[in-house]
Amino acid sequence: MSNKQLQRELDPCCHRAVKRFKQQKKHLYLILDDWERGYNVYKVNVDDLDSSDAGPDFLPEPPVIRFEALHNGSWYFAANVTKILSMQPSGYPAFPVFDIQTAALAVCPWPRKVQVTAM
Repeated sequence: MSNKQLQRELDPCCHRAVKRFKQQKKHLYLILDDWERGYNVYKVNVDDLDSSDAGPDFLPEPPVIRFEALHNGSWYFAANVTKILSMQPSGYPAFPVFDIQTAALAVCPWPRKVQVTAM
């Protein structure tokens, strides 16, 4: 019996997970200010990108999600693992967070300032 067969028999779930991971397509999420009321988030398949096809037609329609916000600058967006944070300086007590894995939108409170006292 080969090592691969033995490994599959010992841990079949791990083998399926690795195979599934290798088959997943890679995507790029683009945040563009091409909406008059804010920003659009587009999901682009990396394998479909070709230098000869680069142009405005490669963006899929409709966008994955839209963030209504002032066009102040892209530095108000951040990404953390599977989440896109839209931290606009608007004076609101919370900011929207979109999870690309679950397609869920959450509203998170701003972090509180913590005072550190010396001991």
